Amino acid sequence: MIEGAHPILQALYGTLFTWFVTALGASLVFLLDIPYVSFNEKLLQQILDTMLGFAGGVMLAASYWSLLAPSIDLAKDHPEIYGEDYVWVPAAVGFLAGGAVMLLTGRLLDYFDESTSKPASQSTSDQNTLVEKEKGAKKKKKKTF
Repeated sequence: MIEGAHPILQALYGTLFTWFVTALGASLVFLLDIPYVSFNEKLLQQILDTMLGFAGGVMLAASYWSLLAPSIDLAKDHPEIYGEDYVWVPAAVGFLAGGAVMLLTGRLLDYFDESTSKPASQSTSDQNTLVEKEKGAKKKKKKTF
């Protein structure tokens, strides 16, 4: 909190700060465009795996300290509902339900992506043949000019 600053101005400062640090973090992607890293696929894969692991760790920490821990604290305030020993149950149920929704959403998106990516009347080999024919037609057109 900035002493003496109007609340709207404080909100603007907070918004600008979060925008800046997000842009700063996203700008790290330009480091992957360094010629040494771009041509070394093993190093590039290691960097990407590390970045993905870091992002996963940040998300787990954020979900615990911002959502799960407050949920457990709120449940502790109502021992008559959850009991002294089971204050973790609402947080666990919410966490598992959220994971199930994410899993279901991922599977549904995969299903719809597969069903719309190719016509039902064409097999994969038919699609490959069509792609090869289109490439051959483009080469023939180029030769005539």
